[in-house]
Amino acid sequence: MHEKANYILTTAEELMEHHQTMTVTELAERLNSAGYSTNDGAPYSGGRGTYRLVAAAYWRVMEVLGDQTAGLIAMAFVKPDGSYAWGEPGQ
Repeated sequence: MHEKANYILTTAEELMEHHQTMTVTELAERLNSAGYSTNDGAPYSGGRGTYRLVAAAYWRVMEVLGDQTAGLIAMAFVKPDGSYAWGEPGQ
């Protein structure tokens, strides 16, 4: 599985284990701190590109590990207002 998708999944698993969520902006900060960058080499800002990365990780995990595991990503990452990053999980 892609290294960034694996990082996002591991982060989601840790969050769900502790019944917590994280904003996509906070995820961007963690990605940058861990040495990840966009395909262009820029740091993640927590904007649309970071949301797209989370969505891509979700779909990649869905393909490899199935919907139950991918659902962890859907539930772990939220918008700044606390709503899920792309609608309610399971839709």
